Amino acid sequence: MPGPRLSLSEAAERLGVSSKRVYAMVRTGQLPSERRGSQWTVPASAVRTLDHNIWRSAGRPWAQVTAWKMIRSQLASDPPRDLAELDALRRRLRARARHLELFAPSGLLDRMRADQRIVLGGRDAAAAAGAPVDPGESLDVYLRQSDFDRFVFDYAAAEVPEDANVHLHVIDDADWPFDGGQHVVQSWVAWLDLADARDRGADTLLDRLGNDHASA
Repeated sequence: MPGPRLSLSEAAERLGVSSKRVYAMVRTGQLPSERRGSQWTVPASAVRTLDHNIWRSAGRPWAQVTAWKMIRSQLASDPPRDLAELDALRRRLRARARHLELFAPSGLLDRMRADQRIVLGGRDAAAAAGAPVDPGESLDVYLRQSDFDRFVFDYAAAEVPEDANVHLHVIDDADWPFDGGQHVVQSWVAWLDLADARDRGADTLLDRLGNDHASA
């Protein structure tokens, strides 16, 4: 059953940004919208997710290539110890990809998990790193932009405002950060996926990463 919805002005108030910025978020697909009568509305759940991830501080958003450089040079090698600083960095690193929420037939998810076009993140990557988390019933998937159209067609996937089972992270081909043959993201990237989604597995993986960093 669909959840509650907000007008664009209500969404702007919740996010603490201008109505103009909310309109821009709708145009670029950051906020899924639907016209009801004479008014455009957005899911309250999507506004909550965006509020958790939006970068509000001064400075221009990072480009994808800059975000991946920071993941390698700072997050993986010298992550902030202060949780507020770590969360601020996480919000900026949201620029690492274009993030889409999709639904695909559940019977195709195992095939998707083995697809060589993608690199797995989220819970699958956390489990691969040794964190005690279950893979779960949804996937975090990193994909090249050039593979996007065919990928969506192959899995009959559709963008949805709620109840997604595929969290798709699309990266420009020129900025693709993964090695050939790599099928699982690095542990800190998995943490970003989980923390962005407010998944409790993020804390479990963070504990594991903190122990690994302390013993390095």
